[in-house]
Formats: sequence, C-alpha cells, structure tokens
Amino acid sequence: EQGISVEEAGRNVRYEAFKEEERRFSDMASERGGSVKTAVAHHGDDNAETMLFHLCRGSGLEGLAGIWPVRGSIIRPLLCVTRADIEHFLKKRGQVYRTDATNADVRYSRNRIRNEIMPQMRLINEGGVAHMNALAEDMRELSVCLRKETDKVLAAHMKRSEDGTICFDTECLSGRQPFLQRRIMAELLAEAAGSRKDISREHIRALLSLSLGGTG
Repeated sequence: EQGISVEEAGRNVRYEAFKEEERRFSDMASERGGSVKTAVAHHGDDNAETMLFHLCRGSGLEGLAGIWPVRGSIIRPLLCVTRADIEHFLKKRGQVYRTDATNADVRYSRNRIRNEIMPQMRLINEGGVAHMNALAEDMRELSVCLRKETDKVLAAHMKRSEDGTICFDTECLSGRQPFLQRRIMAELLAEAAGSRKDISREHIRALLSLSLGGTG
C-alpha cells in the first residue's frame, strides 16, 4: 500500500509502536522533570552491516557514519559491544534469548551481508567489526562538524519567501571546497523537495553545475 519494501514497512510499524509507548509514559515523565527514551538493541555487528549496506547502495559520508547512538528519543546503548559479547554475557547468566527465524533468509540484502559477507570479513580480520565501528564514530563526528559549517552558510545566504520559494546566493559557493559545495546543495535540494529520500549524487552534481554555470 505504501510502495515500500516489507523490511521498511516492518521498521515503520515497530517505531510507531515505540512512539505509542513513549506517549503513554510522557505525562508521568514530565511530572517528574524527566523525559521518555526508548532503548533499542542494535549492537556493533548491526552497525558494521549497516555501513556495508550503505556502501553498496552508494551512500555518502552519512552512510559510513552507520547507526547513530542517539536519534531523537531513540537511544542505542549496545552499539559499543558485539553480538558475540552479548551472547557470551547471556550464556554466563543462563539467560535464554530468541533468534528471529527470518534472519536466516538471504533473499533480504541485509541478511545476505550478515550471513555470507560478515563471516568472510572476520576471516580476513577478526577485529574488522571493531575497526568499522571506530570509523563510524569518526564519520559521525565529521558529519556534525560539516553540518555546523553547512548550517552557517545556509543561515547567511538562504532565504525563504512567503510563498515557500527558496532563494540562495550561489556566489557564496565560490572558493569553498567542492565537498562542502555539494553538502550545501544537497541541503537546499532537500529543503525544496521536503525530504532527503532518493536524492542522489547525480542530482546534486547537476544542480551544482547549473548554479555555477553563470548562464542558462
């Protein structure tokens, strides 16, 4: 009905359920001067799989940032440990756990990465997941720095008229690093489209080329 994959639809349903639970507890939290957070169980292996998935799909810097530890009211306290760490901890405590049977279905891209690519990567380097998670942390920090710089440029040179039209002084791009130019243009395009979904590198380069062309 929504024109999306079963996986994406399932994710949307899960996070809407989390939001519903947060709403149930929000009044109680406010009365106590706190706020409601939902902790989900993504771990270091999930993060590495996400990075590979994004890399294969052609993602940019944000894709290599992997899964963010905090995104709004969602927190992920287990990103710093691996699946093996978690299973070892549970076995020591004698705690049973459930494995989703659909995780073995390699028709899904993420499962293929998990079951076929990740084991091969560990044969190359057992510490590969840890190295990828360290890279993801670097990419997140770099992304925050670039976000601040991009926002500074947009605040100074972008204006939105009453009818919603976006105006931007492209002369401010001159002399800036090409990567930052593309970041700024991507944000402008997302503002105009109302979403970042399906905005590709080709769209950004084409718009940047038009903007810097001088005529036409």
